[in-house]
Amino acid sequence: MTDETTNRITYDASNHDSLFISSDKIQAVKLAPPPILEIRSNSGQPLVTIHPDGRLEHGDDYQPDEAAQAFWDAVQRLVPPAMVREYGAPLTTRINAELAAGQRAQRQQRNWGNRERTLGILRRARVTQKEHGEWPAAGAQQDGARS
Repeated sequence: MTDETTNRITYDASNHDSLFISSDKIQAVKLAPPPILEIRSNSGQPLVTIHPDGRLEHGDDYQPDEAAQAFWDAVQRLVPPAMVREYGAPLTTRINAELAAGQRAQRQQRNWGNRERTLGILRRARVTQKEHGEWPAAGAQQDGARS
């Protein structure tokens, strides 16, 4: 191999239009080691440490459920929900407020429907009582009602 071919970088499989970089233009870059993931308890003690090679190191107070909960709590704090990522926090807040208002309106409508059904049942019961002469007594007034 010649010096010229050892520094040749091709950017397509056909090997046409190769790009040549001379060795004096190549610099070494300091690479940082991969990060170590450490999950801590609420008291700050390490529960589990995950090394780049996949090795796990368990802390003295390691509990799998507590470590998993701490991990997902951290993910939720650090990664915004999909709606926030897509639409931004102000719009997401407004959308959530509108959804909450819609849910309140649905509850109110349901409550009115229940009220109307209950009043209908009471009216039918009153008519039945009147038909059987049970209530109200002839000429008696009850809640402003007259027979």
